[in-house]
Amino acid sequence: MIGGGLEMIVGARRDPSWGPVIMVGLGGVWVEAFNDVRLMPADLSRPRVVAELARLKGAALLRGARGRQAADVEALADTVMRIGAAIRARPEISEIDINPLVVLPAGVVALDVLIVTG
Repeated sequence: MIGGGLEMIVGARRDPSWGPVIMVGLGGVWVEAFNDVRLMPADLSRPRVVAELARLKGAALLRGARGRQAADVEALADTVMRIGAAIRARPEISEIDINPLVVLPAGVVALDVLIVTG
């Protein structure tokens, strides 16, 4: 457990038709409640990842809605890119799931991670 921050989900999998894809969205219990996720190729550039994050329905929460501090979007984008790089570089990884990834005003903390191989 960690106080504060915004719970996000970041995941990756190998899709038979699309190849490695990344998913990012509101995490924790919100992923099921709002289904607010973006799917993207695992090799997107940082500006494209940041643009996809801005397209989330909950993007206002990343910007610091309702008096909250803004979340560290750059650290979130870095995490998305690292997960994309990992699934592209390691063919034995079939799936990665971080939920929740708490995005703080400075940095991120992964609270639960699952990596599936084989």
